[in-house]
Amino acid sequence: MIVIYAALMAAVVAYAALAVLLQAARPVFPEGPGSAESLRLVRAILYAAAVLHLPAIFLARRLILRKKPEDTETQRIGRMMGATIVVGALAESAAIYGLLLVILGRDLRDFYILGGYALVLLAAGFPRFRNLEEWVQGARKG
Repeated sequence: MIVIYAALMAAVVAYAALAVLLQAARPVFPEGPGSAESLRLVRAILYAAAVLHLPAIFLARRLILRKKPEDTETQRIGRMMGATIVVGALAESAAIYGLLLVILGRDLRDFYILGGYALVLLAAGFPRFRNLEEWVQGARKG
């Protein structure tokens, strides 16, 4: 699971490099992607979506990791891996929103804010082995 989170965090760093390169390169839309009003609307929607990822992460984790008495240790480990991937994908998507805003608006601040937020979400969702071990061993105890 550490490898999954390390890869997700590395992807956010790669997005940062791409955002800087895109911002410095020739504009994708020389006349702009649309009106400033349209960009403000897209920015507001993407920021709102990113904020909603926080409760979505907690809800997804709670639903995926719901214990069932008949679960084996292998099934619990599988669900933990699934939860890790879902939480990581939700967290990382905030950085993708920031990258999209750099492409549309040429402003790195959006990426720095949303990319930083993504890293915070990834750090908050990082698996803690003591908790994992206790959760998985619950399958042995019944």
